[in-house]
Amino acid sequence: MIQLTTVVSSNIKAIGFDPASSSLFVEFKPPAKPDPETGLPRKGKVIVYRGITKDLAQRFLNAPSVGTFYHAEIRGKYLGEEVELD
Repeated sequence: MIQLTTVVSSNIKAIGFDPASSSLFVEFKPPAKPDPETGLPRKGKVIVYRGITKDLAQRFLNAPSVGTFYHAEIRGKYLGEEVELD
């Protein structure tokens, strides 16, 4: 299982990188409102981006603003896929 590192961000909860598969995992904070059907708290989405270099992942983790870095360097430049983590 990939280990995620908690980050300081208003929208991103944690980041993880798997160098063996060049995959970057981005966990987003859950929505503030509970699920309207069940009333239970919602889970945040986890998106995996493939083809990420170790350097890019490290710069993302160390960015002064991970949200700004995400929007400038990752979102829209790499194909993301929603996944479930155990």
